[in-house]
Amino acid sequence: MVTGGIKKVSFYLFVFIFLLPLTTCQENYVDKVSVENKENLIFVYEIVRYPAKIDVMNLDKSNLKLGVSVDPTIIDFGRIYEGMSGKRYINIFNNKDFIYKATLSSRGNISSMIEFEKNNFLIKERETLNISVTAKPINPGSYTGEIDVVLKRMKYPIFNWLLKWL
Repeated sequence: MVTGGIKKVSFYLFVFIFLLPLTTCQENYVDKVSVENKENLIFVYEIVRYPAKIDVMNLDKSNLKLGVSVDPTIIDFGRIYEGMSGKRYINIFNNKDFIYKATLSSRGNISSMIEFEKNNFLIKERETLNISVTAKPINPGSYTGEIDVVLKRMKYPIFNWLLKWL
């Protein structure tokens, strides 16, 4: 009976160490691009945080004005009208000799309208990907938040084969 209990504890320990995602409880959003590096017993993380915003206006055909932003330090969808969509791109370049798993997420009141072309994918060594981020607002207003790109790799490359499942 003792060995059954040890197996159960070992299983839960495995789940806790290998499968528990990296989470943060951050309420404030960045106002400029920031990069944070973290690691634990199994993974090394690089977290890139981009501020994001969009101004959505009522559709008034008598006075159409669009706003466009090309600032590389923020994902700014500019000024668009309700029912329209805006698209920006995040360029992810792996210049290392490691395989990474990329996960994209959005936070803040902008998050409900954000869609990623691709998510939870592997990036091979020396690979470059250009991922589209689309905002599809419904209601007028000013929306802000953050778009995070979490790059995760195995601390010990011998375990790289596990990345596609984690």
